[in-house]
Amino acid sequence: MAKLTKADYEKAAKNLNKVLKLDPAINVTGKKATVPYFITEITGTVADLLTPEDNVSKATLVVIKAMGLTISSATAGEADPPAITTEGLTAAVTDINTILELDPPIPTDDDDQMRKDILEIATDSEGLTPEDKISAESRAIIALLMPAEETKPPAATGGKGETDKQKEKRIAKEAKAKDKADKAAAKAAKAAAKKEDAGPTRIAAAVHTLRDDKPATVKDFVTQANAHYATVGGKDNHKMSASAIRRVVATLVEVGLIEVEGGKITKNDL
Repeated sequence: MAKLTKADYEKAAKNLNKVLKLDPAINVTGKKATVPYFITEITGTVADLLTPEDNVSKATLVVIKAMGLTISSATAGEADPPAITTEGLTAAVTDINTILELDPPIPTDDDDQMRKDILEIATDSEGLTPEDKISAESRAIIALLMPAEETKPPAATGGKGETDKQKEKRIAKEAKAKDKADKAAAKAAKAAAKKEDAGPTRIAAAVHTLRDDKPATVKDFVTQANAHYATVGGKDNHKMSASAIRRVVATLVEVGLIEVEGGKITKNDL
């Protein structure tokens, strides 16, 4: 699969802005114009607005193909979702397993389960972050599985010279974009409310567990910390708790607060 540069994404975004007359357009300058931003915007645009009849450039088609996306065939306002291949899901899962050091790792033998696990990790408040260095292809897969935070409805282009088919196509695009924008706005409002009232963290749950429950083994530590996190309002997710505990244990061992041998935990008196 071809490796894409920021310049490749920028050129594709400019071409999509021009061909689809996006309003508001995808930003191609400034601090917001990052590779993750381009991936999210291009993925959403291809999924919701682009059709085979749109005359995009060959360079843009190369970018779309390299991102693992396909252009859907729009019929009466309905479009098939872009294809997500087993290879794409496997690559995204492999990235997530490696970066978050998940133990046990997410399995890669079932497409539907991989979709569910990717979504679970991507929507977890302590899961993937924009700073995590996963590949552009994996970010594209995640963007396809999740609702985009922002959508780009096309500007109205009615008037003389517009055929009935073009008008039907435009109205269908605008209706779909508006529906997606409404859902994105609702999601953004929910996220903002959640941010204002920040809940518990897995690290805090780990500290509480180590102090009060005194787990004898790392396995017990993970199970008890996950249970405590869920009890105080967090999301029950054993994989994410295992990843958090792995990091906590490594830090505590490094500073000499605990020792771990054969999976057993011993607290040191300092």
